[in-house]
Amino acid sequence: MSATDEVAIVGVGATPYYFRGESYPQTITELAGKAILAACEDAGISVTQIDGFAYYSEAGAGYGDKMDTATFMETLGIPEVTFSAALTSGGGGSAGSIGLPRAAILAGDATHVVTVMALQQRKQRLGTIFGASAPSPQSSFLQPSGLVGPGHLMSVLTRRHMHLYGTRREAFAEIAMSSRENALDRPNAQKRTPLTSEEYFGARMIAEPLCLFDFCLETDGAVAVVTTSLERARDLRHPPARVVAAAHGGRREWGRAFAWYGMLDPYFASSGHAPVAEHLYRRAGVGPADIDVALIYDHFSPMVLMQLEDYGFCARGEGGPFVESGAIRYHGGSIPVNTHGGQLSEAYIIGMTHVKEAVEQIRGTAINQVARGRARARHRRACGAAGQRPDPGGGAMSAVVAQTLPPESIRITTDSWTEPFWLASRDERLVAPRCAACGAFRLPPTPFCPECQSQAVEWVELSGRATVFSYSIVRGLPEHPEPTLVPVVLELAGAPGVHLVSNAVDVDPDVVRIGTTLEVGFVEIADGWKLPVFRPAEGDVPPP
Repeated sequence: MSATDEVAIVGVGATPYYFRGESYPQTITELAGKAILAACEDAGISVTQIDGFAYYSEAGAGYGDKMDTATFMETLGIPEVTFSAALTSGGGGSAGSIGLPRAAILAGDATHVVTVMALQQRKQRLGTIFGASAPSPQSSFLQPSGLVGPGHLMSVLTRRHMHLYGTRREAFAEIAMSSRENALDRPNAQKRTPLTSEEYFGARMIAEPLCLFDFCLETDGAVAVVTTSLERARDLRHPPARVVAAAHGGRREWGRAFAWYGMLDPYFASSGHAPVAEHLYRRAGVGPADIDVALIYDHFSPMVLMQLEDYGFCARGEGGPFVESGAIRYHGGSIPVNTHGGQLSEAYIIGMTHVKEAVEQIRGTAINQVARGRARARHRRACGAAGQRPDPGGGAMSAVVAQTLPPESIRITTDSWTEPFWLASRDERLVAPRCAACGAFRLPPTPFCPECQSQAVEWVELSGRATVFSYSIVRGLPEHPEPTLVPVVLELAGAPGVHLVSNAVDVDPDVVRIGTTLEVGFVEIADGWKLPVFRPAEGDVPPP
């Protein structure tokens, strides 16, 4: 690639960051339009020069609203668009979405492409979005457990990481406190007071082992960036921030991640980014040692730790000691992380604040500016093997007994592939689909076998015994404050290689462990269906 073929981000713009719901009566189009105009002003171009749009999260603005190129053209007076595209998946596409304008510009399909994300949470907060969504045949295998939001889902991956590698909550505390420290001097940050260790460990638990400060902020606002060719960029207002490489994708083994939970070790306790990192480094011709600052998607603190492992800043399983060593601190760390405060302390605009900060770091105008080529050896040496430690959690037994959500509130829906599972459950039988061609099990049921693509299926009745692979503890939800829930990811006896998400019931939550043996029972729910739940196998855990 010649220098004239390269592309660069030349403009960044953002609205103020509002707390959830406080951007009203502005609309999504208004918020996004303001960010786009600000990015064009920053670049020194007219908005009428925009001829391409790039989105991610399927052009969603959160999980309810949508953005539309034709609407922006009509609203902002853009005469013609020659390129418009969106990536699938959610906030993980924020960095990958910069690859869309890069591809369009290199192909000659557009000259100035804007990438935008806007978010407004007045109608629905993202923290409980999965629980609020209408059930689908696939989500019916997840929603009844009470894992109502992304953070609740993330807590189950976190528990597995802690079990496998001895990772401590102290590491998550360090991520939260480091992010807060980086936000203190930022005038637009939503959190500008220091966070202490005492405050972190004294915070309410939302989905154990995650507490309030492990969750990202709930923000309204918009961020946009403008990309063009490097040749055009040289004539504009700011030094160009070259886009050397972009990558977006993943492997089947991580699949839909915590919207699925079908991952096996070592993928389950990971961010799923290792293959993306490999492609990114290869395309850019760099490695972890060449990185001066890491802007890592931090919707929840453990995901920072897992990405540090997947991007090669430390080995798999060593993220806990690495973080606890101070390695990610802006002051004195070997690889400063989220120098803008990230989504934990500055604002949550589904990843776009990280892109904005990356541009400012490259320009040399960031508030917490990182010098190029800073030394890394000191904290790298502090990153040793964590070893195997006891499974966290537990202690004195409580008088609380784990339950399900109120049965009358639990609804499921079926299709031709999932209905046999629920019909068997209504008869109080636990079954799983097995490929009649190759013998591979799959849950939730799908039209094709992922191993051989056959549609031939046979339903196998199981013994009803299962082993806890991972779990969370949710001591009440906003909509249902009373029940204490223990959502569990289970390995089913007789169905190797698949997981079932359910609830442990009639048990003290604090005695559940990874490896606990449970037995199936059934609870009647709405519309005459029955939900499989799991109780302690006799003699395996103390009675409640």
